[in-house]
Amino acid sequence: MTDAEVSELIERQLVAHQQDFRRPLRELRVEAGFLTQDELADFINEQFATARKRSVMSSKTIWRAENGHPIAATKALLILAALKAHGVEASLASVGWVLGNQGKRTNRE
Repeated sequence: MTDAEVSELIERQLVAHQQDFRRPLRELRVEAGFLTQDELADFINEQFATARKRSVMSSKTIWRAENGHPIAATKALLILAALKAHGVEASLASVGWVLGNQGKRTNRE
């Protein structure tokens, strides 16, 4: 094997190993005492919404995060803050979700 092949193999094994230790968001949500996605979204909105922006999280976003669809990193941070407020320790890397572009169209062309 070449050095590049060995390096690639090690990288794949590392990624696979790290994914084994990622916990599902649904499990963390329930551990924090939020039995439904609506409860978590309502808590986040109570804590972080402002008079100008009354809703910062929807239960649909939480559903997307729990079911392997990409969500914005800012939404993930709001979810983590809510979990931590209820005593559940987690980080962006320790949760089994997909962070990234949600596929929204923009007028930038």
